[in-house]
Amino acid sequence: QEPVVMGTIGGKPEEECNPIKGFNDPFGQYPLNDYLANEFREVPKDSHNYVPKAAEPDTNRLARGNLIIPTIDSTSLTDDSVPLSNGENSKSLEWKRKTRQEGVPKALAGNTSSSIDNTNEPFYAGNSGLDSLLTGQVIPDTSDYATEIDDPNYYWNEPHPRYGGVKKSKTEFATSYSSCYPYNHVRQSESGHVEEWDDTPSAERLHRYHKSGTFEEIQADGTRIVKVVGDNYEIVAGEKDVLISGDCNITVEGNCRLLTMGSMVQEVRGDYHLNVLGDMRVKVGGNMVQEIMSARKIKVEKDDDLKVGKSQVINVGVNAEVQ
Repeated sequence: QEPVVMGTIGGKPEEECNPIKGFNDPFGQYPLNDYLANEFREVPKDSHNYVPKAAEPDTNRLARGNLIIPTIDSTSLTDDSVPLSNGENSKSLEWKRKTRQEGVPKALAGNTSSSIDNTNEPFYAGNSGLDSLLTGQVIPDTSDYATEIDDPNYYWNEPHPRYGGVKKSKTEFATSYSSCYPYNHVRQSESGHVEEWDDTPSAERLHRYHKSGTFEEIQADGTRIVKVVGDNYEIVAGEKDVLISGDCNITVEGNCRLLTMGSMVQEVRGDYHLNVLGDMRVKVGGNMVQEIMSARKIKVEKDDDLKVGKSQVINVGVNAEVQ
């Protein structure tokens, strides 16, 4: 006869496994060492003040919770009042918080007020040290700069993992509830891949996480975050249509190339701002036609060199003035 295991009961492992004995993990991995009792941790972190740690349930940390969102970073506790055995201390969530993108700059319109009035577009370069950021200079991390990062007119932040919200603050979230046992169904592999199906009322989520840090999360309000820590490739063999009902911001920290093998059409129903901080070169292999239905103004700060290979015709309907 051979035993058949019909199910398992959760518990609090207190001893390391011995893979050469029965009823132990033959690979020697479970129970995880940081779940065991009698281990010590520093409280607060790096204080050399060690306190004993109680055994944790072998339930995945991400599956634990009581609807309350922690407002204290558990790594900076001054006492042992808040247990470490919860989802806030899972490896995947700690990594996502550590690598959260903050203060990603948005594109700004060029400021032309020295020669022509700006349009109603309020977000121009040249405000609050933003020019320094655009030219690659480092802005000190002061309280003023922290305030600028939270200005959605100039920057955007990656939503907080789990709870949502795009503020720079680490305690302002989009939802008021945390995952609650037993509603969060978690599957985690030996290497650290994670999948979550969270059915906690008002905190429903879907989450897929790769041990490298790449993840996809759909939060309670329907917000979807996709973060790729490596390279990302998308290949569409047929057609592709994209509809964005709100605003769209794209920030490329490196170079950007766009190749269209056929014709290209751009339609802008509002104002069009092109802000180039370096040189701009345009080469047209055929004819170039411009039709301006209202006034035109060109300002050249230094020299202007125009070469016409054949004839040039300038028709002025009313007045012509050269200074």
